[in-house]
Amino acid sequence: MASGGRGRFSIGFTFLEETKMFGKSSNHVLLEHIRTFVWLQRNLIQLLQLPNDIDELSFRSAIPKKVYLDGSEWSVMPHGIGIRFTNRATAEVVDAPVGFVDAPNSFDAWRLSVYFDSKKLFPNDEKSWISILEELARNQAILPCQWRDGLYSLPVADKATH
Repeated sequence: MASGGRGRFSIGFTFLEETKMFGKSSNHVLLEHIRTFVWLQRNLIQLLQLPNDIDELSFRSAIPKKVYLDGSEWSVMPHGIGIRFTNRATAEVVDAPVGFVDAPNSFDAWRLSVYFDSKKLFPNDEKSWISILEELARNQAILPCQWRDGLYSLPVADKATH
């Protein structure tokens, strides 16, 4: 794997120790976390109930300040090219990309680095994620999106479940 280094999970195990402990490949563990991210992102976006053709002014005024998913409160903050959801209890962050209404299953290196950093997981930097996503795409574990470089999705048969 291109990321190399060692980081810490919130429970105190390094990424490499966790993959050995559970007998899983590092790509398998990363894909499990990506699936969770995609599931969260898709469901948080659905809670906004926004139409696909919403303009920017309407978008900003239509966004609720908070939503609830599985009993957890998430604050909602639109920003330049996306929207940030923050779990009020855990500080977990899901930052949805531009075009999120049309592509709620998409993700990129920056958004995964924000998510992993908020969960105190490794890897939590964009540079590592760029390499990881390129490797996963080469192995066809994820698919590059046609409409934007660096944006990916899970294969149709592997849509995120929770």
